[in-house]
Amino acid sequence: MKSNLNVWQELYTVIQQWNEIKPWTYIGSNDWIKISFENEDSFYCSIMGQMNDCIGISIYTGDEGYSDLMSITAEPIDKSVTKYLMYDQTCLTFYMGDREEVPTQQKKIIKELGLKFRGRGNWPYFISYKKRYFPYHINDEQAQIFIKVIKKLIEIVTAYANHEIDIKFNEEEIINAYQSNGQWFYEPLCLPEAFDKFTPIEIDDEEILQQIHSASDNNHGLIMDLTYLNISISDKSYPRPINSLLFIVLDEESQMILGTHLLDPEDDEISLVLSFLVDYILKTGKPSRLFVRNPIIWAAVVDICEKIDIELIVTPLQMVDSITEDMVTALNK
Repeated sequence: MKSNLNVWQELYTVIQQWNEIKPWTYIGSNDWIKISFENEDSFYCSIMGQMNDCIGISIYTGDEGYSDLMSITAEPIDKSVTKYLMYDQTCLTFYMGDREEVPTQQKKIIKELGLKFRGRGNWPYFISYKKRYFPYHINDEQAQIFIKVIKKLIEIVTAYANHEIDIKFNEEEIINAYQSNGQWFYEPLCLPEAFDKFTPIEIDDEEILQQIHSASDNNHGLIMDLTYLNISISDKSYPRPINSLLFIVLDEESQMILGTHLLDPEDDEISLVLSFLVDYILKTGKPSRLFVRNPIIWAAVVDICEKIDIELIVTPLQMVDSITEDMVTALNK
């Protein structure tokens, strides 16, 4: 579908205004802003650039978006978990980057609009992140969300820079900007509690628990992981390319791969992890140790490990990294 050039012209004009006032000099990426337009979901915004990192904005929608935003504030155990957390979220993000980072569709729009961006770090581009899908070019509707939100952010940051908003970011407050009866109000808000994406799953199937608890110990250790391969897979069944999420299980001692599964977007990772673990115990006995690093795997197994006395160890998994790197290399050939 051809892009609406009027929408994109306005978006690039708003970005020019954004870069002129340099909001990142006033507000850091952990100083969040909540924007609530009347009769719409709230947007949670993070402004990047203050720490000399990439200039940009991430926009998260509603309670689920806020939970995604909160999830990336935890200190990850290694780079693989960082990658998992970044790809396992849904948000819209604007960056200032290099020409080669701009999606092909947006380069075409820039050319059609006759715009000129020169130099490294001076090219604006826009990415839609969606859990289980590859980062993707935004559509006109998402471009309009950027326009609406960034215009409001410019007003908010200007008011903050002029000391018109009394906020204590260092005391876990965020700016709460909301619209009521057509008027806008800016006030501090204590950091809201969010639904924890990685809440432990309680196992309450007594029959299954009895079966696996009575299984004999096999004195083995299991290594379990979920990791994004960052490989784009096109499938006509889905509206955009899938980002390959791999479930992998190794035997600790032999390093033999005991199971792998590439998840489809609709697959439930909790069910997959628990199903594998229960089947493994019923067929081969109860492992003495389980090594994990991914927070969703931890949430899936922590209760069952406590109930049937499996030692749960959270640790980096270099062997999994080595295997997945080889897999990615082979798939890219």
